[in-house]
Amino acid sequence: MPVITVDMLKGRSEQQKRDICAAMTKSLSEIAQVDPAAIFVIINEKDAENWSVGGETLKDSFARQE
Repeated sequence: MPVITVDMLKGRSEQQKRDICAAMTKSLSEIAQVDPAAIFVIINEKDAENWSVGGETLKDSFARQE
């Protein structure tokens, strides 16, 4: 029972998340020869203020770029 975990910023539509899950399931199933029904995909959505790169939150980084 493979589990794929995706951490990403909030903001994707439900359809985009469906497409991500379908594409990841299809790829893993083909490569690892696993039944797609046995593959779990978990999407963890994060707020930009809770994600940091280089000591700066992404929220601050995005605000600076605008």
